[in-house]
Amino acid sequence: MPARHFLSSIDLHGDQLEEVIGRAIELKAMHRAGQAYTPLDGQTVAIVEPTQSNFGVSQAPHSNIARLICEMAVLQLGALLPSTSINLDAGANAALWSGVLGNLFDGFVAVGAEHRSLESFAKHSRASVVNHSSDRFLPCRWLADLQTYREHRGSLRGRRVVWIGRASPTCRTFIQGTARMGYSLVISSPAKLGPEEALVRAAGTSVSLQDDPAQAVQDADLLVTDESFSDGVRADAPAGNDVVHRLTSGLVAQAKNNALVIQHLASNVHDPVVERQKMPGDDQMVISKEAAENQLHVQKALLEKMLVG
Repeated sequence: MPARHFLSSIDLHGDQLEEVIGRAIELKAMHRAGQAYTPLDGQTVAIVEPTQSNFGVSQAPHSNIARLICEMAVLQLGALLPSTSINLDAGANAALWSGVLGNLFDGFVAVGAEHRSLESFAKHSRASVVNHSSDRFLPCRWLADLQTYREHRGSLRGRRVVWIGRASPTCRTFIQGTARMGYSLVISSPAKLGPEEALVRAAGTSVSLQDDPAQAVQDADLLVTDESFSDGVRADAPAGNDVVHRLTSGLVAQAKNNALVIQHLASNVHDPVVERQKMPGDDQMVISKEAAENQLHVQKALLEKMLVG
């Protein structure tokens, strides 16, 4: 039987992704109850990552956090974890490496790899490859966000998601995931920091672009950003030589009264990630750290599905 891989949201059907989220919630409850669960006992899972983070120097701490999350997922499921990761650089002979290493390991978890090399690696691997994060897509983070929303508000299907900020790998994953999970997505990014036209076009009418953040957040059920919160005065702020849209409490006030806000780790490591900050609406809150915690349990659910079945 050929190995099953999960490199992006399109590698599983919508009902399978829903199962992963549901299973992640179960695994989270088991973990908090102190219940050991080791279905990968006796298997060996290796981490695949680039020599230099493809997220860039400023993003390196986030890659380290992602690696720690993946290591914890592997160990909590009972698998053996080699002390040395596999370095997969852009331009490396990924097919040759996977042909050799696929016979030595039972599975691989990718963190920060160059996506095209990762696809080649997986194509020739006899062992399953699960992508936590690549330079193009962050499917584990995306699923963790959906899990977080489900835990507080239920399914995201039929809901309105608004992305504020540059089109990062997280944003691309939210775009790609609309077809699988049935939510609509509005993206508010300055034109030169927006998503690729081909990716938006492939998503169809479920994805729209809105230059004005104030218009974008109208009736939003979920607000997501990779940027730090603004000081509340401006909804845009410099990002190097560019201007990037940022969330403010004023913008959040224009979303639904029970909207959730997820602010991922900002590119500036000194920016605080706000946890459960009450926002202007009746039941609005920022749940960033909880979403980060959920990546651990999503990663475990994906490993269980790909390696165990």
